Amino acid sequence: NDEALVHCTDKSGNVFVAGSSAGVMSGLDIYLSKISGGGNVLWEYRYAGAGNGNDVPVDIETDAAGNVFVAGETASQVNGKDIVTLKFSSGGILLWERIYDGSSNDNDACAGLCIDAAGNSTVLGSVYSDSSSFDFATFRYSPAGDLMWSSTYDGPGGSIDFAGDI
Repeated sequence: NDEALVHCTDKSGNVFVAGSSAGVMSGLDIYLSKISGGGNVLWEYRYAGAGNGNDVPVDIETDAAGNVFVAGETASQVNGKDIVTLKFSSGGILLWERIYDGSSNDNDACAGLCIDAAGNSTVLGSVYSDSSSFDFATFRYSPAGDLMWSSTYDGPGGSIDFAGDI
């Protein structure tokens, strides 16, 4: 039940692969590995969210400093799915973890991630709203992991608004 889902390379030619992997009593975990240009595994990391549900990566990016960011979904028994963003050092140390939960504390979905030249991470997804079903959500974290801003978009008529990619 292990599946590689997303990958990227850094400026040194290292490859980062993220996927889902069956956890021990925790549903699926996000699995991340860094592989050298020569094919050697440099480090591996397994992320099991606090909710012990299925954790799945959706996108992966690196910044100019060699840090790697993973955005995806983490599930719990209480709040359904939330959007998770993880930042790792180039050496595989988890620097921060951020959970974004929409206003209704219900199922939210990650669509993508991008990193700007300053190292800010912008995440796009869809969050469930009590008043209008799903809305687009865009939010940005600073390099230190502080939420800089968030914005949602509710299309006309309160219809379902799903984000595709950023």
